[in-house]
Amino acid sequence: MCFHLEDFCQTLKGSCFKEENQKAKVENKSSVVSSQLSVSSPPTPHTQHPLETLNLELWTFTSLELGIWNFLTYVPIAMAVTKSQQFSDSLPLPLPELVGRVAILGGNATEKTSCLVGLALRQIHQHGTVLCLDARHHKQTEVYFRLLLRQPQSYLLLPGSREVSSAAAQAALSTVSRSLATTPPLPPLLLCDSIRETPDWERTVIFLLNAGATVVEMLPDATALVFGRYDTVILLREETAAAEELSRAVGRKVSPTELQQMRAGEGQLIHLAQVYRVRLPKMEKA
Repeated sequence: MCFHLEDFCQTLKGSCFKEENQKAKVENKSSVVSSQLSVSSPPTPHTQHPLETLNLELWTFTSLELGIWNFLTYVPIAMAVTKSQQFSDSLPLPLPELVGRVAILGGNATEKTSCLVGLALRQIHQHGTVLCLDARHHKQTEVYFRLLLRQPQSYLLLPGSREVSSAAAQAALSTVSRSLATTPPLPPLLLCDSIRETPDWERTVIFLLNAGATVVEMLPDATALVFGRYDTVILLREETAAAEELSRAVGRKVSPTELQQMRAGEGQLIHLAQVYRVRLPKMEKA
């Protein structure tokens, strides 16, 4: 940037020298004309205006200084506009296969359900094993899992306390163990929708992760995002004031504007301090 700024200053200096030369020529011509007029006409008395007595040197700028000021003022605005245009014009990447522990934040109720069902259907299409533990109790979630997946063992509704009971934890362990025993093409996928954390369930999740399962947690809000716990974080589109809270929760890696400008079916994937704009799996019949 310094190199461009120096070139810019050199260009402005050249223009300033041209302006000064032209100004000097005009002043010389005007002095000749005024001398000729002074011979033919007597001088007229002039009353000095009070404002002319002010020292205006402190308020005058050369064209070079004004050019530098306009350049430095324009550059940040141009960079911000360019970044916004690149974000809007770039195409999202397909969501890669998820591994380890993944957190999902943001989105409305319908977008959360669409994301979970899309992940489950992609897993089924690739002949993998999936289990969804639903503590959010969104009506469309159960309907889509029952109708699209057609696998009753892939969906389990949790009680109103949003805590995973011992029976539900045992069902998760059984599903993962059966999947690993058959050498599946993909690691078993466990979808946790708005589950309330308990020490027992946290120990179960750690055991499942060590066994090779992929655990995707739809978090209820940004306060549930524990630093260092998740390998990957996915942010859904957020059109409300919650975009500022989500951006702050991920260390400003994604700005609130970027969260609000995302289209439906898109997300921001954060993995190893890198941010990728991705396209989420669609809900298609298995």
